[in-house]
Amino acid sequence: MMCKVLYRLRHKQYCPTKEDLNNKELKALANRLKTNSKEKTLINILEWQSKNIKFWNERWVPSVIAIILSIIFFVIFFVLPIFNKWLLLALSLLAFFLLIFLLFLTNNSLIYYGCWIFITSALIFRCYKIWPNLYLLLIVGIVVSLLVLIITIFLSNYIIHNRSAAFDAFNPNLSVEKILKHKLGVCKDYAKLTAALLLTIYKDSEVYFVSTLTHVATGIKINGKIYTLDPPSPILPLDKWITNIKTKICFIKINLGNENINCKFVENLKSLPSQKLSDIRKLSNKVKSLFKIKAKRPIRNPDLEIPIIKTNLLADDLLFQDSLLELIKNKVEDELITNVTKLEYINLGVKDNRLKLDVWLRSE
Repeated sequence: MMCKVLYRLRHKQYCPTKEDLNNKELKALANRLKTNSKEKTLINILEWQSKNIKFWNERWVPSVIAIILSIIFFVIFFVLPIFNKWLLLALSLLAFFLLIFLLFLTNNSLIYYGCWIFITSALIFRCYKIWPNLYLLLIVGIVVSLLVLIITIFLSNYIIHNRSAAFDAFNPNLSVEKILKHKLGVCKDYAKLTAALLLTIYKDSEVYFVSTLTHVATGIKINGKIYTLDPPSPILPLDKWITNIKTKICFIKINLGNENINCKFVENLKSLPSQKLSDIRKLSNKVKSLFKIKAKRPIRNPDLEIPIIKTNLLADDLLFQDSLLELIKNKVEDELITNVTKLEYINLGVKDNRLKLDVWLRSE
C-alpha cells in the first residue's frame, strides 16, 4: 500500500520524458559513454555521474523540512495569539534545536541559515511584545546570524559556481537539461539522468527504478539479473542493494513507447540472486594487477588505509567487481593525486566489517 502511494506521489519526479531523451546534450553524452561492452558502458555512466554531478545539499530532504518548519513557526509567531511567555519560550527552544539538528544534516547549507534568520526575525517581533528587555539580545542574535550567512555565501561553492541554480533547488521535477546544466543533483536527479542514458543507449533493455521512502536508484536487467546504478556506490546486484538499504522497497518499471514514457508500479521484481564473495584474495590480486604491483609485501605498517565498502555488499559477480575496481582506483588517485607512481604495495583487507585498502608508499 505504501509503495503505491509513494509511486503516485513521486514517480513523475524521476521518470524521464520524451523531451529529456531528445535533449542534444544527453544524446552527445550517451554517445561518449557508450562502448562495445554493455558492462563497461554501465561503469562509464556511473563513473561519469560520480565525477561530474555534485550532491545538491540545498535540494536534499532536510532542507525542505527546514523550510516547512520555518513557515510553521512563522505562522505561530506572527499569526497565532500567543501571549503566554513560557509557551513562546518552549516553541522557540523547539525551533532552535530542530534547526540545530538540521544543521548537521544539511552540511551548513544556506537553506539552514536562511531559515534560522527567518525564525529569529519572527522571534524578535513576538518577544519584543512580551519581553521588551530581550529585544537587544535578539538583535545581537540576528546580527550574528546575518554574519554567518554572509560568510557562508562567500565560502559556498553553491553560490560561487551555481547562481542560476538558486530557484531550481526547489523544483521537485528537474529536467535532464537542467541536471546537465547545473551538474548538481540528489538521488532522484541521478536516477532520472541514469534512466535517460540507459533508455537512449539501450532502447530494448528492461530499466527500473528501485525506491524507498527517501531514496531512489536506477536498475537494469542483464542476463536475468538486475543491477543498480546508485552513485557513489559501485554497481550492485539488486539483492545486495536491498541489503544495504534495509527498508521497504518499491519497484517501478519504465516502458518506452513511441509517443511517451510510462513508469508503472510493479508488485514483484524477479532477479537472479548474487553469490557471496567468500575470499577477497582474488579481488586483492586484481587490485594489484590494476596498479601493476609486483613487489612483495613490506614488513612495516602501511602508510595509508582507505575504507572502501561494507563487506556484506561483496558479491562474486564480474560486473560488480569491475565497478568496484574502478571505485578503488578513483579512491587511490583521490588520495595520492599525481603520486600514484609512489605506490610500492597495496592489499585488500577487512576492518570493522568494511573492506579496506592498505597502501605502502616508496620512501624518497
